[in-house]
Amino acid sequence: MKSLNFKTSFLTLFFFLILISCSKDNDNEKVSDATFTIEAFRSQLITIDLKDTNLLMDEYDGVFGNALIKLTKSAENKLLLFITNTTPIGLNKLTIPALANKSILIDVKEVVLTETPEKTLEGFIFNFNQSSQKLDDSQEGIDAKKNISRFTSFLTNASLEEKRQLAILYKVNQSLFDNPFYDTDNLAGKNILNQLKLIISFDKNVLLIVPAVWMIYAGETLVKLAGVALAAFAVYNAIKAHKRFQTEALNSIDADLREAEIIKKRESDNTNTPLNLLSNNTKTVTINTRDRILITSDKNNSKPVIINLFKSQDSFNNSVNKMNTVILWLNQNIPTINYSLFKTLELPSNGQIVLSPADLLTFKNFKFSINHPNLILKSASYQSIGKMDLNIEITGTPSTTPITSTLNYTYDDEFSTFSGSLPINVNKSLSILGSWKWKSFTIFGNPAQQDACELDDIYSYLDNGILQVDEGPLKCSPEVPQIQTGIYTLANDKLTIQINGDPESYLIRKLNETTLELESENTSKGEYLIFTRKK
Repeated sequence: MKSLNFKTSFLTLFFFLILISCSKDNDNEKVSDATFTIEAFRSQLITIDLKDTNLLMDEYDGVFGNALIKLTKSAENKLLLFITNTTPIGLNKLTIPALANKSILIDVKEVVLTETPEKTLEGFIFNFNQSSQKLDDSQEGIDAKKNISRFTSFLTNASLEEKRQLAILYKVNQSLFDNPFYDTDNLAGKNILNQLKLIISFDKNVLLIVPAVWMIYAGETLVKLAGVALAAFAVYNAIKAHKRFQTEALNSIDADLREAEIIKKRESDNTNTPLNLLSNNTKTVTINTRDRILITSDKNNSKPVIINLFKSQDSFNNSVNKMNTVILWLNQNIPTINYSLFKTLELPSNGQIVLSPADLLTFKNFKFSINHPNLILKSASYQSIGKMDLNIEITGTPSTTPITSTLNYTYDDEFSTFSGSLPINVNKSLSILGSWKWKSFTIFGNPAQQDACELDDIYSYLDNGILQVDEGPLKCSPEVPQIQTGIYTLANDKLTIQINGDPESYLIRKLNETTLELESENTSKGEYLIFTRKK
């Protein structure tokens, strides 16, 4: 009486249980239209391809032979059907009332093993043993190890009939059953190809849960144990692929362009600080993307890869929830069974922003432009990881210089789309040659105390790379020569001078007919020097 009640209750539970909503097709036999007769085998999961039908629901009721069944949507026009091992041999009519009573003939055949059950299961067992060695110590890995141990222990003493049932199930669904062993360990590097493969791995393992649930539901003890172990493998690999995709498929939300020479930036020096450029002079600029991991709000992202991920995640969670319902019922009704429930997946609600230096592939996704009548973007080219060379030229006769404008950029890749702009100041390429007198000297924005003997010093830049410093009428020390001689080099907007001691480097922030503004490249000093041209 208990056995009868058990089977009746379980069948009632499972009849109302939605199977699985999967995102990828499998390699089993298909039907291309409603009038086609297809061949299938007992214990086989088949895909029915309804090319002329747009499936609007995730689940459809059907009549297969004389049995009421459930069909699950696996793609836009595909349904999954599991042929049980008790389905009558021969032609069976499948009717789907919600699809205008669409009818399909399925020629069900008995499975004949050409080898012993042990021989047939060799590939299945080999894959289990090989893949179990890759399981880590995560909770999913521990659960998989535990369920594999239960299965292999029972398999050792299983009867010939129990092994035969499992062998039949494996033979007719072999390509699908091998999918849990599709892991991601061999995917090295963060690139779009590997990220697409991660989604494929995720989807394949989600799809595997379909036969696993049927094994847990319909099989005898050995088949149930194999189903749980198979599901544990699928969940482990799916979660592993999902986590890796989540952390590697960074969503770029903005760009960060800065002066390449400045290593340590002041607090006030952010992405809104203008780039200071000299006309028709190539300047090296750092270029980064501001990235974060995928979060729940990215569900609104219109990129196909991201849409696919969220569909796959929903499919996984639906699969796991249905499987957990079956497992929970088994745990509560069969004293010898105590399976662990599987976890669902969710993305975090927020993620930390990180700066990622742009490599060549990332840089190719940028487009730059300038919208100003007196400026031309001559070049914006990749130099090395995290660096680009920028050259902007002044044209025509601008009313004032430097010209204030913006460098506009757009970015588009498989995951992200954004645009923005960076303020720029473009000055004429004037010569530093000539004599200059100190006007002011600040440290971290505060005026520095200067003696009169310093303010009358004259700095003369000669065309042979020689720098002469005239102490002027007032000398700070009588031992100092009236004129000291040093050297200087000028590379784009970087000025390096050396007089007696170590060389000091400065960034030219402004250079025109009357003014020379320098900023110490060593920003820990915070020095900002302004000179006026001596007439």
